[in-house]
Amino acid sequence: MKIKKTLEKIALYGALIASLSFSKCEKEPEGYGAVEGQVLIPKFAGDNEIYYDALQGTNVKVLGTDLITKTDSKGKYFIDSIPAGKRKVEGNSKLELKSTKSGYDPNYESKSEEVMVMNETINPVEVLKLNPSVGYPRQILHGKLYEKDGKTPIVGKEIIVYMSWTSFEPAMISSAVEVGNSITADSGRYAVYIGEKEHYFLLDKEESEKMNYDVFLYFLNSDGSKQKTLNAWKDNEGIIQKDISK
Repeated sequence: MKIKKTLEKIALYGALIASLSFSKCEKEPEGYGAVEGQVLIPKFAGDNEIYYDALQGTNVKVLGTDLITKTDSKGKYFIDSIPAGKRKVEGNSKLELKSTKSGYDPNYESKSEEVMVMNETINPVEVLKLNPSVGYPRQILHGKLYEKDGKTPIVGKEIIVYMSWTSFEPAMISSAVEVGNSITADSGRYAVYIGEKEHYFLLDKEESEKMNYDVFLYFLNSDGSKQKTLNAWKDNEGIIQKDISK
């Protein structure tokens, strides 16, 4: 009987020690640390390839705190004096200390990433790659133009993008608005900013989504006529990829 009680006590003490050890492991880290990272935005060059470039002067905020800074010319930022623990860092944040929108670019969506901030440590944050906001000038349509075999790229072909508030047939192209154009590169790639027109810029994201505008893609035939290559699609992304076989 005594042996049984002794074993029960040992088991109880063991469970208590394990519980205390687990609680200690789960305890939030103490102290203060720092974070660093970079905010990038999509662009395209002469070869129509999409690449990411720095976004200068945009807000970067540690959510749940008053800590905020702005990116430098390389899109980089550094924030210190952050309470240790799991934090979320937001790029292109709308939040400002003095209720001003300076440092927020409406052309791009905000984006955040989680990071574990350790005491007296500079903690890297995953690169914040922002998407263009729907309905603003930096929205990108890109892809490749192929021959019918779907493999041979078509080089030097002009791509034209039209937009309409409602669906329309090719015969009604005069009722649409040209929003961008591109010449295919050696790889057959094209890329177009599809929000360059002023009336596009005046729409905020909520308004543009209510409109459900449609985008149509055409290319020019050798005789100068325009040939539709894609059916209409409702646009709800900042970067859209469409590959075409002629």
